[in-house]
Amino acid sequence: MAESWKSKASGGALTEYVNPWFGGRLEVNGYSGTEAGKSVSAQTVTYGPVFSYRRLEKVVPFGNFQIGAIHASTGYLGISESAFKFDMTGGGGLDININDRAAVRAEGDYVMTRFLDLRQDNLRFSVSLVIHFGHK
Repeated sequence: MAESWKSKASGGALTEYVNPWFGGRLEVNGYSGTEAGKSVSAQTVTYGPVFSYRRLEKVVPFGNFQIGAIHASTGYLGISESAFKFDMTGGGGLDININDRAAVRAEGDYVMTRFLDLRQDNLRFSVSLVIHFGHK
């Protein structure tokens, strides 16, 4: 019988646009939970370009591609000691504007990591609040 993975996730991102459609995004995420009765955790830090389409008034679709690192604790995916490994994320979503300073974001990403010389392919879905600083 397979053991279930129960987890909690949290994170945040900072995006700076150099023009209305192109910018760079730094993203940090943390995951914790239990696997096979052990407490495990992982943290990711990624950076890469983000592309937005701002021709619609209320909805801003976007796509992003980021690379970086994942740090996992002992026991995560069966590893015997904590380690930093490669992380790649790509995906997109929609920002639904509430007003000039806030939006609700719905996002889906493909997340690829490598541990124990094996590749892990995962999907991540989130809904979050976006706060805009500075000029649009």
